[in-house]
Amino acid sequence: MKKEQAVLGFIAVAVIGFAAGRLTAPTGAGEEVAGATTESAKGAVASATDVALPVGTSPWKGGKDAKVTIIEFSDFQ
Repeated sequence: MKKEQAVLGFIAVAVIGFAAGRLTAPTGAGEEVAGATTESAKGAVASATDVALPVGTSPWKGGKDAKVTIIEFSDFQ
């Protein structure tokens, strides 16, 4: 097999695999939100609930009375 044929074969298999994956993959949440109407997007935001999560003595940045708090959880293992 020549080098050019091997490269073209690899590219063909990659394209076919990509197309098959896109056709058989379930619709993700990001795709559903992108096609959502403004009314359904407002409903999703309005249905969110407030959650009280104690942070104890964890380090923080910003005001204590902020409208939005982002808490990051991580594990370095």
